[in-house]
Amino acid sequence: MILRFAAVLSALFLSFPAISQDSFIVFEGTESPDGQFALGWGVPYEVIDLSDPDKLRETLDFDAIENYVVDLNKNEVMAVLPSTYFEGGGIMRNHGSIRSLWRQDSEAVVVVEYGKWGFDSVAVLYVDEPDREWERCSDAIPLGMSLNRMLYQRAASQLNASSDVIDGFVFSADPEAWEGSQQVRFKVYGGVPKDEDAPYYEDTVSFLLPGPQLLSLPGEGSSAANDPRLITANSVGPIEIGMTVGEARRAMPGATFSRTSDGEGISLIAVREGVDELFTLFCDEWDPDAPINDEAVVQIIDVSHPSFKTDQGIHPGAELSLVESHFGKLKQLLLTEIESREYADFEEQPSGYSFQVTHPDGWAGDYYEGETLTKRYVPGALIHSIEVSGLDINLDGRIGGLGMFSTAEDVWVTAGKKSFGQVSQGEDEMREAFGQAVQTWSFPDAGVEFDMISDEIGGDKTVFSITVIAPSDLVTARGVGIGSTRSEVESAYSDFPPDPEGYEGYFDGQDVYLVGSIYGGMIFTFENGVVSKIFFGASAE
Repeated sequence: MILRFAAVLSALFLSFPAISQDSFIVFEGTESPDGQFALGWGVPYEVIDLSDPDKLRETLDFDAIENYVVDLNKNEVMAVLPSTYFEGGGIMRNHGSIRSLWRQDSEAVVVVEYGKWGFDSVAVLYVDEPDREWERCSDAIPLGMSLNRMLYQRAASQLNASSDVIDGFVFSADPEAWEGSQQVRFKVYGGVPKDEDAPYYEDTVSFLLPGPQLLSLPGEGSSAANDPRLITANSVGPIEIGMTVGEARRAMPGATFSRTSDGEGISLIAVREGVDELFTLFCDEWDPDAPINDEAVVQIIDVSHPSFKTDQGIHPGAELSLVESHFGKLKQLLLTEIESREYADFEEQPSGYSFQVTHPDGWAGDYYEGETLTKRYVPGALIHSIEVSGLDINLDGRIGGLGMFSTAEDVWVTAGKKSFGQVSQGEDEMREAFGQAVQTWSFPDAGVEFDMISDEIGGDKTVFSITVIAPSDLVTARGVGIGSTRSEVESAYSDFPPDPEGYEGYFDGQDVYLVGSIYGGMIFTFENGVVSKIFFGASAE
């Protein structure tokens, strides 16, 4: 155990306290590969003396203990972690431990704090500019809720267990290896404590972590802009969905932009470096003979050059088996009748991606005679191109675990688990605007309302929209609920592309934040700076 003490604070310095002057105690075995950084613990503005454990137990405020990422060369605290583990001098927290997994370049670390049964907290921190005097690293970005949510979903799917069983699970996650700049492989375990009859979950899972820049201005400062060959659901290198063509030109000053079209005559823009075509842009233009409009907005980026990769290493020219190892088994492979192109969907494929596939010797899909849809592919099938269209809130969005087209059974199960109380069901009636029947299910005591849709009156219902107000305690999949601040909402949904058509004037002066569009999205309404209402669905027909 390494013990380090702070400099004695002068009377003048007490007026300007700084965390870099606090004492901290380093956890043995948590040092970065280059030896400069480590994890530590301490109490703000206190010097901790481990020489007398009995006295320390009597005087130490255990509720004030913090965990840190520290710079051993400068004897400074760099960031506070979302954990409170401590040990040293014969004292330690019961049933706990802490572990760090540093990236080999010593510029990123995943930290897991373990409790008695599973992890208590998980976080990632990036050391951006270690030689700066301040703000040398990112925030410690909490991952615990997101990791738990994904593990619940995977465990339920793989064990084929009911939600009641899975809800009792506690998970442990051991980081095994970094697999890229923002991807870590975890060995995970799950089970119900002290219940030997409950199923047991064990898996090895790679997770794509958030980057150091969680916030960015539209068209500026995205994490993808720092990697000229990175593909994300919202961007390809420095070019993002929602940019204008002029902004895209400025983001890639060495590239040439020229008019082209596809086999159907749709107007596209080819982006080239020298003679190599990197990708094409679709900007909602339809005349292939028209000059490029620098004010047109990028809506789809179709990447064909093999040098571009996702964080999982998926790239044009990769075999489909690589995609399956990250996005689940092939769900379906479609052969389009007009263009004779093949597109693959995978079971765990995130929104924002579409994969066109091919095979050197013919069709990638293994079709029976007359088929254009299959769940089988021929060995050696390859990714032809990756189409990026931006995250889709209608596919990814959830409130209280429910999303668009969740079933009536899903609603009833959630209502029971969350004790929604009495339900009021309105008239089941046809909506002429889209030719389907809609019925409103209202749970006034819980502050929750659903519009349920079916093909015909009395048919099987699925969720068409969700509205929550106080006193609802439901939160979105990104942790936003009634009472959340605007900054929390904007931070949580900053990676969703803005509505290209805008929504000014539509909400009659209400203070709102829209994710998606008025034709399908999530609308946060604010009163006195905090969320007073969340609507998920189509607000305009």
